[in-house]
Amino acid sequence: MKQQPVSAAVHHTVSDCGPASSPSCLDTSNHYYDEREYTCLGFTSAADFEQHIPRDLTYPRLRFVLKECLVDHIPGAALTSVPALSLDLDNCKAKTFSLPGANPFEGLEDTVSRVGFMHNSTLPESWLLLKDLNRLKEVAFYMMAGLELSRDFNNLPQSIRRILIFRSNIARVDENWLSGLTSLEEVWIQESDLKVFHRSILPRPAPKLWRLHLQGCGLTSLPRDFSDDLPAMRHLSIEDNLITTFDEDSLEPLRKERTYVGLYGNPLHCDCRIKFLQSYSDNNWRFPVAAG
Repeated sequence: MKQQPVSAAVHHTVSDCGPASSPSCLDTSNHYYDEREYTCLGFTSAADFEQHIPRDLTYPRLRFVLKECLVDHIPGAALTSVPALSLDLDNCKAKTFSLPGANPFEGLEDTVSRVGFMHNSTLPESWLLLKDLNRLKEVAFYMMAGLELSRDFNNLPQSIRRILIFRSNIARVDENWLSGLTSLEEVWIQESDLKVFHRSILPRPAPKLWRLHLQGCGLTSLPRDFSDDLPAMRHLSIEDNLITTFDEDSLEPLRKERTYVGLYGNPLHCDCRIKFLQSYSDNNWRFPVAAG
């Protein structure tokens, strides 16, 4: 599947529904897109899910949004019979995401291909809750605080193709964060304070990973084995970071594979360590003029 622009892939703007004085659900479709959108907002109790979510929606391409909810928990099978291809939780807060033995995603196993969390929505206690979503391809985060990128992400289903994080604060990242997701094709982290990237974060090898986008992440260096075991890599962006120099060993494997590499926006120092970049000046490499 071709990657959509960031604005479309991560955050189609939900229509302005106004302040939620009482729980409600309504069609908020933007007719510029080829999908229908249905938004439920203002839920304050688990009972609202049963009382207000319609169970007779028949849209062939449905984006379902839970917005501005404040509840004790999200009940098990909360969205059963909702034919959602995409599910977004936008500013949805819960004291606990789900009760023991209950799974809010039950009933979506053969429909949902994307799940998004926005504006500090509460996250599942474990990504095991999503393990039976057989068609899940993408998990996205937008404007989240205190994200813990733990090894628990490896409990996501092997159908996962994309992980996207935009404009978020990252509290923690495990060295083997995504190492078990061998079908990953794209990882996007943009304008988020990742700060450190270890090669062990990704599968090794990563046989299908073709895009790695680490833009504006506060990175100061790359590990020497950064490019190892990435046979499918075709597009790498590490633009707008704080990297002052590169080790050729960390990038040279990508030259052999004719990968597009974007390095703009890094404050490179002019020294012998980056002299190798002069020989990398072709249509696939984009890097700034080094500072003195």
